[in-house]
Amino acid sequence: MSKDELRAQVQKLTASVATLRAKLREATKAAKLAVARSADLEEQVAQHERNAGREQSKVRKITRAKGTRGKTTRHGSGDAVSPSGAVEGSFPVDDEAEAA
Repeated sequence: MSKDELRAQVQKLTASVATLRAKLREATKAAKLAVARSADLEEQVAQHERNAGREQSKVRKITRAKGTRGKTTRHGSGDAVSPSGAVEGSFPVDDEAEAA
């Protein structure tokens, strides 16, 4: 190789190094911004979780004060259930099955 060819290669490699350094700076800057954004989002999530916890405790206090304890259905709608758990009078009585 001649000196001119070597100089051309050195210039080419020097330009490549400069380009790679610029890309590295950009990538580092983007990474730092991503870390900062991630930390910001984590803080927002933590804040929302704290607020949700406060809201849940408020709901619990309100339901305790009302005495509902979160019940949404009423029992005692008039359906009679025998102590054995079956509704009386729903099925015909089979005398042979009871004797067995």
